[in-house]
Order: sequence, then C-alpha cells, then structure tokens
Amino acid sequence: MSRVDLLQDVARKSRDLASTLEELAAVFEATGKESAPKAAPKPAPAITLEEVRAVLAKKSHAGLTAEVRGLLEAYGASKLSEVDPEHYADLLQEAEAL
Repeated sequence: MSRVDLLQDVARKSRDLASTLEELAAVFEATGKESAPKAAPKPAPAITLEEVRAVLAKKSHAGLTAEVRGLLEAYGASKLSEVDPEHYADLLQEAEAL
C-alpha cells in the first residue's frame, strides 16, 4: 500500500469515527441522560500491624497464647511480622472472636 493510499485510508476512518461520535452525541442529547462518573467507594481503613499486635498481646496476656499462636500459624507465620498485611483485617477479626 502506498503512502497516499494509507493517508486516504486514515482520512476515511477518521470521517467514520467522527460520524459515529456525532451519532452517539445525538443519542445522549435525545435521552437527556448523561451518565455522570460514579464516585468510587471509599476503601475501608487499613488495619495496621500495631492494631493487630495490640489485640494479640491482649489475648495472649489473658491466657490465650496457644490460640494466638494457632491463628498466626493459620496464616503461615510463626510471628506477626511474617503475616501478609492484606490478611490483617481477617486476623484481627478472628483474634477479637477468641
């Protein structure tokens, strides 16, 4: 394909695109509904290592040391710092249920 043919093809496709966009704008105008961008839901506040540590320490001091160790092992860790932060919320919830 020569450069001239290529340029003519690009021009033709550009006109087709412009026509399609005009049709789309007409549909929005006819329905009177423009979809406003939806606000993304606010993410839950992140649970920190310190928050989890405080609850686990409290449970451990209450005589639930074995249960605390069991929770950590369930998340594949021997100590809290080895737990993936994405699991803090679940771990905290389980610890509070002890």
